[in-house]
Amino acid sequence: MEALARRLGDRGLEMRRAAARALVGQGAAVAPAREALQAALADRDSGVREDATAALLALDPGGGLVVPELLRLLAAEDPVVRFGAAYQLARLVDRFPDLPARLATRLRDDDPKVRVAAARALGHMGPAAARAVPVLRELLDGPDVQMRSEAADLLGRLGPELPESTAAEALRALSDRLQHPELLTRLEAIRALGRFGPAARDQVPVLLHLLRHPELQTRQSAARALAEVLAGDPQSVRAELLALLDDPHPEVRASGAFAWGRFAEAASPVLAPLVRMLEDPSPVARGYAALALGEMGAKAAEALPRLKALQQDPDYRVNSYARKAVGQIHKARARR
Repeated sequence: MEALARRLGDRGLEMRRAAARALVGQGAAVAPAREALQAALADRDSGVREDATAALLALDPGGGLVVPELLRLLAAEDPVVRFGAAYQLARLVDRFPDLPARLATRLRDDDPKVRVAAARALGHMGPAAARAVPVLRELLDGPDVQMRSEAADLLGRLGPELPESTAAEALRALSDRLQHPELLTRLEAIRALGRFGPAARDQVPVLLHLLRHPELQTRQSAARALAEVLAGDPQSVRAELLALLDDPHPEVRASGAFAWGRFAEAASPVLAPLVRMLEDPSPVARGYAALALGEMGAKAAEALPRLKALQQDPDYRVNSYARKAVGQIHKARARR
């Protein structure tokens, strides 16, 4: 055992992997290698970390040799080690049901690295992470910009897997921030809400309103979220999206085209208005119309002549978007 323990610290990865594998399944016999195995929990290789975890759990099924050490490693300077520890903790949630609650306390840690690592671990825990939702709601309005972003992202990733009442709580928290004055908070809330899919359907009017927002990233995020919430079917908002294509403001027309593009082939019934937009006096509207047609794939084949002509447009973005669209349509036709 002592020889294997020494090899866990070898510079050669294959040697460390072999030593860790050899210690798995040995039960109490690995006791002399305990400290070396605990050190291996910080190895940069995932295979070594997993085998070290398994060997220590066989020695101490209660987790006393593993869980505290992994929680400590959430504060490691090396991000690979931090997130490796987070991943290992996430894998242990079925065995140790109190882990989500313990990680939720780390979301308020003084060290931002720990907060982020804890959030990543909770993100892999699925429904078991429901106990962290109240803390995440608080963090949405906290002073740490990165943690606000992580909290929104985590609520979005967990949302569809959470129990119904907890998912509704998470959804309300995000909905309250869809029009937040701070850009990053607003964007993360919109993106996270989109992950709820049809469960967030009552937010469709707000998302449609955001398609007219003066800020570009907000409009684009709202368009993506709208397509997710409507499960790729634009029929229920067809009139509203068509109205965007005729808006007097070119940025809104472009936003409408971008939104239609998120529905891909399902947007083909509005092919004609998008083709007409390729003649729009605004470069941004022409460019986004080209992008939307490209997303339609083979359904937009009749737009190819105009798109090819647009490859000579004096605006660089327009001609590059047109080239991209032509390539997408040709590829889609070739697959048929």
